[in-house]
Amino acid sequence: MRTFSAEDIAAITAWYETNKDRLPTNVQIAPGEIVTNVPKFLKHLLSIAQANYSNPTFSREIQYLFDLKDLIENTKP
Repeated sequence: MRTFSAEDIAAITAWYETNKDRLPTNVQIAPGEIVTNVPKFLKHLLSIAQANYSNPTFSREIQYLFDLKDLIENTKP
């Protein structure tokens, strides 16, 4: 399991703050897997990341935050 640093969380938080007004409403992760209300969902994941970044138990939830960021950045509008 991976742990994340305070710098990792600061970087993803800064990305969210910069982009929150331009985030899509919904994003399809995989066939049959759609995240609705992306800004609210990312804010929720950020709260988990900020509170638990050094705890490997939460590494999957935090990694999901980074995966969603990559997906959003690489998805054509």
